[in-house]
Amino acid sequence: MAEIIHDIFFNYIPVINDALQFIGLIIVIIAGLYMFSLNHIRTLRTLLSDLGFRRRRIFRVLLLCRKNPRRYVRVFCEYMILKSGGVLKNDKWWEVALKDFIAFLKDAKNDEFFYDIENVTDVIWDDKTSDNIDADNSKGKSSIKKYFDYFRTKKIRQAYGMSNDAPVSFYISLRIKYGFLSNNFLLSGLLAEYKDDWTTFVERYISLVNNEKYYDELYPTEVFFTFAWLLWGPSFKLESQQGDYKICQLAFGDESNSISVVLTEEEKFQSLYSRINQQLNGIVCRFDGKIYSADDFVNYNREYFSSFSNYYVNKIADRDDFVLVAQNYAEHSGYKAQNYYCTAYVWIMFCSVNNADESFSAQKSITFFEHANIADSSSYEFCVEALVNKSFAFFDQVFTEKHYNRKYRYVLSMNSVIEDRFLENLNKRLNADGSLSQKYRNNFYPQKLHSPNDVFSAIDNYFLNVMGDMEFIEVFADDRRSMELFGGFYTGVYKNVLSDIGMSRKFDTILNYIEKKEQQQNGNNYHLILQIHKNTIVSGIVCHYFAKANCGYLESIAVGSEYQLGGHGTKLHQKATEVLEMDARKCGQAGLGFLITAINHGSLAKNKMNRRFWKRLGYLKLSMPPDTAGKLLKKSTEMQLIALPLLGEYKTSIPKEELNDCLADLLNHIGIDNVHGYTINADSGRSTADFCKSLDDVRADGDIDRNSSATYERSINLQEIFFDGLVLESLNLSDD
Repeated sequence: MAEIIHDIFFNYIPVINDALQFIGLIIVIIAGLYMFSLNHIRTLRTLLSDLGFRRRRIFRVLLLCRKNPRRYVRVFCEYMILKSGGVLKNDKWWEVALKDFIAFLKDAKNDEFFYDIENVTDVIWDDKTSDNIDADNSKGKSSIKKYFDYFRTKKIRQAYGMSNDAPVSFYISLRIKYGFLSNNFLLSGLLAEYKDDWTTFVERYISLVNNEKYYDELYPTEVFFTFAWLLWGPSFKLESQQGDYKICQLAFGDESNSISVVLTEEEKFQSLYSRINQQLNGIVCRFDGKIYSADDFVNYNREYFSSFSNYYVNKIADRDDFVLVAQNYAEHSGYKAQNYYCTAYVWIMFCSVNNADESFSAQKSITFFEHANIADSSSYEFCVEALVNKSFAFFDQVFTEKHYNRKYRYVLSMNSVIEDRFLENLNKRLNADGSLSQKYRNNFYPQKLHSPNDVFSAIDNYFLNVMGDMEFIEVFADDRRSMELFGGFYTGVYKNVLSDIGMSRKFDTILNYIEKKEQQQNGNNYHLILQIHKNTIVSGIVCHYFAKANCGYLESIAVGSEYQLGGHGTKLHQKATEVLEMDARKCGQAGLGFLITAINHGSLAKNKMNRRFWKRLGYLKLSMPPDTAGKLLKKSTEMQLIALPLLGEYKTSIPKEELNDCLADLLNHIGIDNVHGYTINADSGRSTADFCKSLDDVRADGDIDRNSSATYERSINLQEIFFDGLVLESLNLSDD
């Protein structure tokens, strides 16, 4: 018996040894695979664990993705994010989803992956996973946004072979079977901004209608219309997009069920944009596109958008998780397309004013609207006609009642069709006989004074501002309160913010400008505008209007340190633009030509947020040597002049005449007198270096020789501000 046991023991030792070696090999292989796949495991767990993905499925997924794990792990995550809708799923769902993914891989041709959905509602969702609030805020985000944030990390990008410069996108393309494509843009709705908090919304309304500054018997009725119009968010038709990229809207059922899409410079998309812009409200189509991180795509491709679309472009970057960039489309025909349903507000806006020159005030706006099926031409036409009739019914009633002494201005419409229809009917009333027509002639101003950007920014600043009691106050020498606020602004904000970067002026200098404001000649004007919250000074801007050049010069913007990064600089900039626009209108201009300002080049290189601020506003860099601006402004620091074109004629360059007039007024402003006769000789061929040398000579003489031939070339070109690390891209002068 002992011998038998002995033989069995020694006979099986090799077998046991082989088995142990095999197990050890398997462990080594698994460990190696684990180490090799560590990045992919981390990716799967980070992006999908909140959706119910379990660890036990990791190796099965890696086995499915073994052909090209860098690509297919991304595809798997994207597929599951889209399929789950960002919602926590159970094990049974995941088993079925894994089988569907296998079929999805097999159906792909040449690694081109298209995820099919019926309509945009399949990608308009909030993350509904359990435990949505977490200390590190990693949960509670949209799953799509979480994906973009994850792949925005440089190390992760390198691990997946992704470019560090290009905007983050899905590898999968989205194919939306049915949608209504239009060149409308969805504005922000009150309920969305207040996160469906009806209590706050109602309190905001009550606070506004009972404001003693505006209240009378008619005011609650007027402001109600605008509140109701803003409730879920209306759309505005973008009829003038001059850039290569066009912003559009793809909707299903209603404008509130929509996503922002971008049509690129391809000829088929440019032709499509022309069709829906000139002939149609939109088309019913299948739409293929690539999903990009909205802010990444916008900031990377800002040069391809029209500078006049900055409000809408920035809105997309700030508000939307993603933007869909067009790859292809196919227009639908037949019964379903001809009888499609997609509703939107058709609207027209007015504002009550005290005089013809009063600037737009959001809290005094009156907006009438109708809910129309814009995909059906007969329904749309009927609602437009009803909208116009409703508007005149209101004004007829107000002008007929003797105790009302209201004046109104036409502000804006959803599109030019509504505007033309209203103005056509208005002209009939203005040219008719009778007391009612006389009321229209005396109390209604049909001329638009503000661009759509100005109007929507003012609405955002007031209605969508969580600090709803924010106000803007311009400083006047005969206004005691504004002068007291000016003193507090100078000592508490202005000096603290601007002294360190060499951009501040002496108190007496600014005070002198304020006191001489009414003495400005030839249409020029000077403004100091303060932003106040509950009697606390938030920020301020100093700006000038130069009438001959029809431009605005922003001397300085200062935002209190505790209010920085809160959007107050942008709001203040918009307010200054509105005020300068009014100066231009008073001088008989169609609008303000351009804004110009100087930035501290050295400071700019150290402050990424400062660079981002001016870039987001759409400013362009004047192609002159960096030290030229410093010489112009008598600053020792290196300066850079930048400009924001506001009229189409200044899209790419500022003509020499306007530039000459602007610089002459600027030199006058800083204390060099009698320069308005100074001319730029376009034929002399002299360079900016000569011009700078002439400025150096001025320091000794105190004036510029009117016969000087120091010149710029025919025009100063503008180009978007690009940043490569901390270096601004240089620009050349052009004869164009």
